[in-house]
Amino acid sequence: VRPEVQEAYNRELEAKTRDTVWTAGGCDSWYLDARGRNRTLWPDFTWRYGRRMSRFDPGAYRLEPAAARPRPASIPDPAVR
Repeated sequence: VRPEVQEAYNRELEAKTRDTVWTAGGCDSWYLDARGRNRTLWPDFTWRYGRRMSRFDPGAYRLEPAAARPRPASIPDPAVR
């Protein structure tokens, strides 16, 4: 994921969780990291999460050819017989 896309996504989630029971009120919560940021909960309906995750935006990623990445040892190379 391109860094600017990840940052925008994080800002959106933080805005949605602001002033919610999960982040406000001064309560200790295992949902919050050491900086008080929610890194666990999706702050909306689950169907919206599913809809959002069902779409792929290639422009949000830095794509590399498969040959540029090392092949995991557990997956045999089909070119080698």
